[in-house]
Amino acid sequence: MKKQYAVVIEDDEDKQSEIKFFKGWEYELLDLPDGLVIAIPPDATEDIRIAAQEAQNGNYDALMRATGEDENSEEE
Repeated sequence: MKKQYAVVIEDDEDKQSEIKFFKGWEYELLDLPDGLVIAIPPDATEDIRIAAQEAQNGNYDALMRATGEDENSEEE
């Protein structure tokens, strides 16, 4: 099964339709620093959820883990 990563929504004030979309799919939404929101899929693994929660404290590396960006860069 493919790993389900979190999605970052930039500038949450202007992206209410995106936030509403993810809420409709039962994603968990967490506020991040700088007006960002991270949407965690309902079937995300525990490591993705933990990384997303760490990202709330401004941990950039955790944000990369939650969104799968760190793993994508290793494949190139």
